[in-house]
Amino acid sequence: MNGKEIVKEIMNKKNEQNKTFAAKLKISPSALCDRLKTDSAKDLSITTLKDMLLMLDYEIQVVPLGTKVPEGGYKIK
Repeated sequence: MNGKEIVKEIMNKKNEQNKTFAAKLKISPSALCDRLKTDSAKDLSITTLKDMLLMLDYEIQVVPLGTKVPEGGYKIK
């Protein structure tokens, strides 16, 4: 999964609406849609991904290669 897919999946799990999530991020709903467009080859920057995940009560961690992903966690490929 890439960063955009992970954010979308977490939003779905938490029933987070685009309008509400955009307000938390202090951006417009259309800006959120632009960030999460999957037809763009460009993924989210690490800073943008970090900010979005924090608003969803997730964080980015760096672990040794081969470390098992905990239940409820995600791995960016």
